[in-house]
Amino acid sequence: MVFMDIISFAIACLVIIFSGFWFVKYLGKFTRYLKLGGFLAGFVILSFATSLPEFLISITSALGGYPNIVLGTIIGSSIANLTIVIGISVLFAKGIRIERSTIRRDSWFMFGFVILAVALMGFDRVLGRIDGLILISAYVVYMVYLMTRKRVEVLDQVAVPKSKFLISIVMMFVLAGVLYLGSNFMVIFAESISLSIGLPSIFIALIVVALVTTIPDLAVRIRSISAGKRDLAIDNTMGNVITNLALALGIAALINPLTGLFLVFVTSAAFLILASFLFITFLESEATLTRREGLSLVLIHVFFLVLEFYIATKVF
Repeated sequence: MVFMDIISFAIACLVIIFSGFWFVKYLGKFTRYLKLGGFLAGFVILSFATSLPEFLISITSALGGYPNIVLGTIIGSSIANLTIVIGISVLFAKGIRIERSTIRRDSWFMFGFVILAVALMGFDRVLGRIDGLILISAYVVYMVYLMTRKRVEVLDQVAVPKSKFLISIVMMFVLAGVLYLGSNFMVIFAESISLSIGLPSIFIALIVVALVTTIPDLAVRIRSISAGKRDLAIDNTMGNVITNLALALGIAALINPLTGLFLVFVTSAAFLILASFLFITFLESEATLTRREGLSLVLIHVFFLVLEFYIATKVF
């Protein structure tokens, strides 16, 4: 029974990885046809699109009454984005030069969202509906602020025929449906595996689900870097973290107040704050994210996984 659950869980993971990747690819054609600017396409639309797997898993888990999976997925994927995704992206690019000062400013806003989410959860060990409203409101205010900055950058637009535009719309709806089904099955089998092996589901979400949902994100970053849009790759990552911590977590808390294993929350939240602060420190120290800094971020995530595995096997 456990073996079949693991196989089914693995299939659901593959479905999410591939459907998430192709959803973003078709979204790219959609935005190019509409000639959307670089900021709007990168920070807002793509950030939401690459957060769609985490968003759907969180909503599905909240509806099913699995708060540990919500917290594990959101915190784990945020840590993975700031360590694995950025780290591997920097290593792939052999260093990323930060050309715009606005990226450094946005990184501090991202850090503010990290602190806000952790504080709301840590205050009374429950992320309630009022906390969810606060997170969503903060997200809306931040989006309005970004729009008023009028930071619109026009990317090199590749003409997309109307036929491909229409196909993209259809495929985006189809892939969103596939993502939703994959998210449902992933949550069901993650909880089933958790019960079968006696391991809290938050560990499965932190260690496995979070990594699965960030693989499409990493693919998007690598494509952006290959296309010479390195700043957009960093922008997109920060937007992804903000969307996860504010919008996805906020909506999940509105659906069903969230609570989880406090020891696991404390350790993972501490790593999230550490990863965020270290990322900002690297951005502020010099104008380039170096390969050494990229490797440091990857190693932090490895240490995080080792620690969580130790807690899972020795404490619970």
